Amino acid sequence: QRRVHGQLISEAFASTFPTCLLFVGDTPRCVNPQTFMSTMMYSSSIMFKTQLPLLLAMNKVDVADADKVVRWMKDTEELCEVLRDSKGYAATLTESLSLFVNEYYSGLEVAKVSALSGLGFDLLDDALEKCKVQYMSEYFPLLKERQRAEEIREKKRQQADIGRHAKDAARGGLDE
Repeated sequence: QRRVHGQLISEAFASTFPTCLLFVGDTPRCVNPQTFMSTMMYSSSIMFKTQLPLLLAMNKVDVADADKVVRWMKDTEELCEVLRDSKGYAATLTESLSLFVNEYYSGLEVAKVSALSGLGFDLLDDALEKCKVQYMSEYFPLLKERQRAEEIREKKRQQADIGRHAKDAARGGLDE
């Protein structure tokens, strides 16, 4: 039994129609700086691996306010200020990581939603439209370029095969 990985599925969708990744963050947990950074690292790594637009949906905003989390995404100084009050390895690592990976997540589209109450789903739809535009302007041209490169490689491979077959035919067949 074979497992199909998410990257394979997302690439299959992305080669057919506009695609973006929806990463759901747990807002009550992300108000903890270390959990916030873990979520940002994981979502950024997925985005980096797939090269697809990523929309971060901060869920459970009916339980916890996502404004602080969104501010941390945009302003590393505010996150670092919170971390300066903490001691220990985790706080130091989180601060260092925030300075390093902020470039990857600071520009993500974010929607603050509640799956329970439906709050924010109109904003989620708007953010999905922005991701569609990003797909068309950034990913689609790369996809077309990759497809053209693959077509060129395939033509070269076919020409090489034809050349080998012609040589074999000129020699009177295949060597035994």
